[in-house]
Amino acid sequence: MWNIKYVNISFEVWGGILSFIIMFCTMLRGNVRDELKWPFNRLALCNGIMLLTDAAAWGFKGSLNELNRVIVIASNFLTFVFGYFMLAAFTDYLVRYLQVKGFVKIKLNRVVLGLCMAGVIMVIVSQFTHMYYIIDENNMYRRQDYFWVSQIWGVMCMVINAYILIRYRAYMGNGERLVFSSYIILPVLSMGIQIFVYGIALLNMATTVSLVMVYIGIQMEQARILKEKELELSESRIAIMLSQIQPHFLYNTLTAIGCLCDIDSSRAKKAIIDFSEYLRGNLDSLSRTALIPFEKELSHISIYLSLEKMRFEEELTVQYDLTVKNFLLPPLTVQPLVENAVRHGISKKEDGGIIIIATKDTGKYIEITVTDNGAGFDMDKLDKEDRVHVGLQNVRKRLQIQCGGSLKIESSPGNGTRVTLAIPYEHPQGS
Repeated sequence: MWNIKYVNISFEVWGGILSFIIMFCTMLRGNVRDELKWPFNRLALCNGIMLLTDAAAWGFKGSLNELNRVIVIASNFLTFVFGYFMLAAFTDYLVRYLQVKGFVKIKLNRVVLGLCMAGVIMVIVSQFTHMYYIIDENNMYRRQDYFWVSQIWGVMCMVINAYILIRYRAYMGNGERLVFSSYIILPVLSMGIQIFVYGIALLNMATTVSLVMVYIGIQMEQARILKEKELELSESRIAIMLSQIQPHFLYNTLTAIGCLCDIDSSRAKKAIIDFSEYLRGNLDSLSRTALIPFEKELSHISIYLSLEKMRFEEELTVQYDLTVKNFLLPPLTVQPLVENAVRHGISKKEDGGIIIIATKDTGKYIEITVTDNGAGFDMDKLDKEDRVHVGLQNVRKRLQIQCGGSLKIESSPGNGTRVTLAIPYEHPQGS
């Protein structure tokens, strides 16, 4: 019996520690959905406390001094209470998981919470009536005739959880069904055995195994989300690159270079080199997943503007107000904005215009603005299928995914356009 005691204590202590480790790992991971992070952490917390209090009940029972008796009484009480809390936390996590997927609007977690609170109340009553268990004169835990009633509350909660899983099974993959089913099947089997066999903490071990499986399920879900984001980024980079290589721009640039060949061969040579660098920069962005220094993006912008200056000459004026340069950003983030300013702002104004590229450090984030005094547009009439809108949405998406940034547009007909990028301050790097 003493060997079983120490086996139980060992398993439960390590299970409790594992529960807290899992909880802290989930808290530290920034990419876990907030809607699910805290429900899961409540589940892990309840599991950890239940295991450690039960380990304390096993460890101090049989010791005949007053302090140890108080510890055994309190530990057994808390083990029952947090066992019910854990059931409520699991149901809440399951329901929220399904709700995050957008499939269900159910409130059965409240029903389970009500059953668990009823179970807690009955445990409190049992402290006075000893209907579930007693702590005898030898400081030993002894089950009483109505112990089985304490298990009925849990069984009813499990039945509700099983109903939820069966009812919404079509909305989950095989892996998800396996993970959530384990938190029902394993504890129910253990609970059934423990009603008739006392001496080994099967139920608590089963819940810990199930908790680990749920955590693995979370990691699998995060891997899937990460893969989807990588695919979105890849598609976005391709869309940005294709949007930059427009037939009209290619035609106009090559025509301007052709004219320069007859007028100024040295300028034509430089234009060809700039043009090749421009194309190489766009193509490099397809394979680049990391953030790049702003100065690299600025170099690409300068090359693009030098090509446009061949066509617009004095009609295109560019001003820089760069108070900060030592930060990172996704590639091809600012350059498409400058190109939009030229193509849809300055080029539509008869006497040309000015583009101002500015940066500043607000203390919380880096702010980048691209302002032009060109034609402007009515934002209420911007077609979602329009190339400008699609290009800006691609920039906004990559900003959000890669560095948590944002993009804001201000424009009106005849008054030009101002686009503001905000990049969170934790991303700046020293020069």
